[in-house]
Amino acid sequence: HYSIEDEGTETVNFEVEATTALLSGTVSVPDGSEAIDGSLSLTNEDNNYWGSVSDGSYTLNLNPGTFSFSFSPDTSANSAWGRYSYSGTVTISAGENDFDFTVEELTATIQFSVTNQSGEPLADIDANAWSQDHWSGTQTDSNGEATVHVKSGQWYDVGVWDDAYLSSDANQRVKVESNDSETVAFTMQLPNATVAATIMDSDGNVPESLNGWFDCHTDD
Repeated sequence: HYSIEDEGTETVNFEVEATTALLSGTVSVPDGSEAIDGSLSLTNEDNNYWGSVSDGSYTLNLNPGTFSFSFSPDTSANSAWGRYSYSGTVTISAGENDFDFTVEELTATIQFSVTNQSGEPLADIDANAWSQDHWSGTQTDSNGEATVHVKSGQWYDVGVWDDAYLSSDANQRVKVESNDSETVAFTMQLPNATVAATIMDSDGNVPESLNGWFDCHTDD
């Protein structure tokens, strides 16, 4: 961690080293019927690594160690893949490592119903569910409905998002047991106010080029 205590510029140097291990393998669905895309996450106290799975295979450069290993399907490519997940532990040695795994099919679901303030269904709204070690999401259909698969027995933070509409309801906390389903409903509205912001440096000048996010949050 670095802190800047005085005005001005401070130079920070980083030293990098080449990785000494290679992890590769295949990802299968339970019935072996299709190749799946998604992302991998390997984490421990010292390192975090991310990789991508394409057509059911992956290759990732990293350093040796024992990692918490998780796979998240690419639901933007195929919303039906949201029913799959995988998490476990893997130990990596120096050199080449092979790790093939089969994803788990989730049987717990959250059913979303999303409408506008007139009660009309809203399509193409992002429906999301987050837990400590899992995310699942998809978009609503023409009836304003969506099914999101989650891990059974875990609490999820459940909400909706859209770049045109704002949710009138706060996120919900939901836990679903195996082979069961819970229903959540959200109402969304078009914005009726605008916040305009100007970003300036410490001298009051507007930077010529600046990329980032500007967010507005309410207390509730």
